Amino acid sequence: MGLVTVDDENFTGFYIKVIGKNAALEVSGALLHKSFMNSILQVTLLCPKTWDEVKATNTLAAVLKSVTKK
Repeated sequence: MGLVTVDDENFTGFYIKVIGKNAALEVSGALLHKSFMNSILQVTLLCPKTWDEVKATNTLAAVLKSVTKK
């Protein structure tokens, strides 16, 4: 848990993974898509309690991929 930096072929930025008040995983951060350098993407993902960190990370990746398709 905690701060995760991102710097890959598509994004640069960070997100933070924490356990929320209701024991659910929360992922929130800001990413800059390298193809759209004038746009910052702010992301917050509130996961159901039944989700683990792997499912949350995979869902976040799918959301980011879908919103940045050209």
